[in-house]
Amino acid sequence: HVKDYEAPKRTTVYIVVDTSSSMHATSTAVSKHAAAIWIAGTFALSAFRRRSPVLLVSGGDRTLPLMPTLIRSHLWASIELLRKPPQNVETTNIAAMLEQVSAFADRPSLFVIISDLHDPACVSSIKRIGQRHDCLVIQLQDPAERGVLKAGFMRASEAETGREIFASSRSHFLADSQIDRRLDFAQGRVDHVLLATDKPFMAALKQALGSRGGKRAAR
Repeated sequence: HVKDYEAPKRTTVYIVVDTSSSMHATSTAVSKHAAAIWIAGTFALSAFRRRSPVLLVSGGDRTLPLMPTLIRSHLWASIELLRKPPQNVETTNIAAMLEQVSAFADRPSLFVIISDLHDPACVSSIKRIGQRHDCLVIQLQDPAERGVLKAGFMRASEAETGREIFASSRSHFLADSQIDRRLDFAQGRVDHVLLATDKPFMAALKQALGSRGGKRAAR
């Protein structure tokens, strides 16, 4: 009898959570930021059960330790830093953070990016990292970004730049190319899930992860 044995290897999980001001702007009871923290915590705890080191980092201006950990108390401390509302206007720095983290990821790892993708430079950075690492993008979307509020005309300001606007609540506040990145990410072999904060997203997230697992096994 010949027995083949392959030693299990730990896969480091890097979770980048967008904490910028646009994630806190919301027209529903659940903000994009609140949903992002919940999803990030779920991924991190799942990785812990598989004994995979986890690094939680901010895609905004917040400073967190840049060292993957298997210590649960360190994980809770990072989540607590991420879940706090910003003191001032917080800009999006996902692209810069991804470049910084990937610089010391010395072996193929899993990158999970949870964001509304308002950073125009982040898409190219994610696709570039996806050439070496396994990447999953979870894009969160507020109903206001789809123009479905039906609230007449309104005055508002852009969360990160402060630019004043006067528009119909039926207006799309993001260009169509920014709303849905599926095709763009598919070309870079990056998995992408679009979740709306005004709809139950647990089933959609589980379905996307289930199909993603089957696709990885088939490769």
